[in-house]
Amino acid sequence: MWIRFAADSPRAVALVPGPSATAHPSSVALVFQAVVGHSYAAAPRCDARFQPTGSIDLRDFSAGRPIHGCLGVVQVANDIFVAVVTDALKVDDIADNPVFRITRVSFFSLISNAYDEIEAVPSDPRSGGIAANTGAYDQDQPVVIHPCAAIAKILSSGSYFFSRGADLTHSLQAGADRPRSRHSYLDICDPRFFWNRHMLGPLLELRERDLSTEQKRDLDGNGMLLSAICGFVGAVDARLDGGRGKVAIVSRLSCRHAGTRYNARGVDDDGNVSNFVEVCNYRSTVD
Repeated sequence: MWIRFAADSPRAVALVPGPSATAHPSSVALVFQAVVGHSYAAAPRCDARFQPTGSIDLRDFSAGRPIHGCLGVVQVANDIFVAVVTDALKVDDIADNPVFRITRVSFFSLISNAYDEIEAVPSDPRSGGIAANTGAYDQDQPVVIHPCAAIAKILSSGSYFFSRGADLTHSLQAGADRPRSRHSYLDICDPRFFWNRHMLGPLLELRERDLSTEQKRDLDGNGMLLSAICGFVGAVDARLDGGRGKVAIVSRLSCRHAGTRYNARGVDDDGNVSNFVEVCNYRSTVD
């Protein structure tokens, strides 16, 4: 999957299948465009739409960059940013679905290209940012801090995971107890462990409203929209019952009443326990 950028007047950002797409690339693309009011005080709005990939004239867009998927949109002051996973490492397969650790998240503005070459994740701990248009800190150049640097640093910390085919917000037992349906995992994510729910929520509503069942299945199968959990995922090879096998652990931190030790304690008014973690153990054998 690739993210591509159009001209700045007006600017458009498109998520489209790219050269590195799967054998069956999605036939649906996602296009973002900012709607800016005439008044300076008017906050910009994000116009997003799904459309057939073949209907997009890629000659109007730049070559773009490869990405793993979209985490949603976020507004900072009078700017709107699209959050995408630009780097991720495969941890292992859980229930025959690959699970990835997010290592870098980038935020691209719908208003301006001023931050396109500035990494949102700080490269120098002394400054909280990096020198403009460089990949390393240079004290002789002015430091430009990306507006989304704080949230990008959190999401790129190595504690967030996603899978394009599995619902990491539920255990396998919960999935087995649920009546079999044709719904995607994006339709049944547990909001307690869905950390980018508010960022991705508007796009999920758009997906539900504008796409047919077949188009949603096509879109979800290619992992354009990602749900992320916070916690830990790990797997090791082991000998089980005299044979070869694998043991995996998935821990997920609840996004409700989470926080540092002195800021999140006890139970809140809605009954959410502070820093609640659910841990699941998976065992599989190899014939």
